[in-house]
Amino acid sequence: MIHTSVDLMLDTSPYGTHTIASDGMWGNVPLLTSPQTSFASRVGGSLNKAVGDQFEILLNVETSKQLEDVGERIGKSEILNSDIRHLLSSSFGDNLFNSSSFSRQLEQSYQTMIEIEGLRLSKNINPFHRIIIGQTTNF
Repeated sequence: MIHTSVDLMLDTSPYGTHTIASDGMWGNVPLLTSPQTSFASRVGGSLNKAVGDQFEILLNVETSKQLEDVGERIGKSEILNSDIRHLLSSSFGDNLFNSSSFSRQLEQSYQTMIEIEGLRLSKNINPFHRIIIGQTTNF
């Protein structure tokens, strides 16, 4: 498996990795990325966020210079690289591919949409208004 010889994946911009990033993270290879404004450039950042806040803060950077600096720091520190891999191995699958949790969250989202639509109908609110926690506002 190639992931055993890779210390760090560097995400490209504006088109980031998708499946390859997921595969690498399953193999405990951290992904260093710089999410931009396009959907394609934010996938890696979303994967890092799914692992946890400390992972997102460390591995989602804003500039090319930060990408280089953080990549170099991780590449030169076996302890830091080991700690990141340990964090990744202990939480990546639990947070990102937890189908039970995803199903619960999706069902809750559907329930919230149904409740909002029921409220809109019961109050005869124009469908081009949106409801935000008990108040209505125009689009």
